[in-house]
Amino acid sequence: MAYQRRGPFSRQSELVARVRALAETLCDDRLLARAELAAARVARWSQELDASERALARAMDAARRSGDVETEAGCARNLAANAFRAGDAEGFERHLRHALEAARRSGRPSDEVNALNGLGWLHADRGETDEARRTLESALELATRTRIPGLVALCHGSLSATMLRAERFEAAERHATAAIEAYESLGYLRQWALEHLVRAEARLWADDLAGAHEDADAALERARFLGLKAPLARALGIRGKVAFFEQDFGAARDALERAASQLAGSPEAARLWSY
Repeated sequence: MAYQRRGPFSRQSELVARVRALAETLCDDRLLARAELAAARVARWSQELDASERALARAMDAARRSGDVETEAGCARNLAANAFRAGDAEGFERHLRHALEAARRSGRPSDEVNALNGLGWLHADRGETDEARRTLESALELATRTRIPGLVALCHGSLSATMLRAERFEAAERHATAAIEAYESLGYLRQWALEHLVRAEARLWADDLAGAHEDADAALERARFLGLKAPLARALGIRGKVAFFEQDFGAARDALERAASQLAGSPEAARLWSY
């Protein structure tokens, strides 16, 4: 089954329902598990978390009945994604650890990479920087062995954000550069822009103002093209800070005010004025 998270979701729901009906007719629990997992993803992308949870429960039951450990791991990852959206940190961790355990039973490296990446993000969010780095480096090592470019880019991106948060700017720049190159080759425009923002911030705080300006401009152009409001504001904010450190205070104020207008009413706007 191939489907995209961009929508339209009604058409995707119809396709999933047809596969589910076929699986029930054939009494094929393995196919049923995968159909319900697909239904759960579509429901989550449609912001229907309750429907997603119900589909995941059915998917997990069918996966276990059929011994489909790969789908079990996928169900656990999607339960973690639902918990994250619901603000359930404890559930997020519990489901990720289930996903990791199932991935290791299945022997499919991509499942293990995704679970480790999620756990690395969790450690970083808790401020457990060293544990986050170790977990994400393990994910990157495994992703590199799979030779799946999207997984390698994902892990570099997680490491770039983690190292930026830890103020390890050289490492953040190195991983962001690797992610940018990978996302460019894949044509993933949104992720490419976001990694330019990470590299821009790393370069800004490492006093590479020219590099920060260049990255912010690249992200700004792509964010405008894609209509990405938050990345656009972030790019403008970085340009304003670069101008401030260059003592071009008029340009700094202009860029920061434009960034703030993009985030009107959001708590993020206040952060634009901190240096």
